[in-house]
Amino acid sequence: MRGEGVELVEVHQSPDEMAPYERLLESALKGDETLFVREDSIEAQWKRVDPLINRLTRRTTHRQPS
Repeated sequence: MRGEGVELVEVHQSPDEMAPYERLLESALKGDETLFVREDSIEAQWKRVDPLINRLTRRTTHRQPS
């Protein structure tokens, strides 16, 4: 058995700083949309990604056994 090197990263969050999910919830409650992605942006991204995913899944599902 051999050990491997590991990197440990410590992050300190000051007590007066909100956690990321708290910031997100607060923004939602205030109606601030800057941390959110618009629906038309998501749809445009999927239009580009969907054909790639479909091509990949067709290739993997139609392979002949060796």
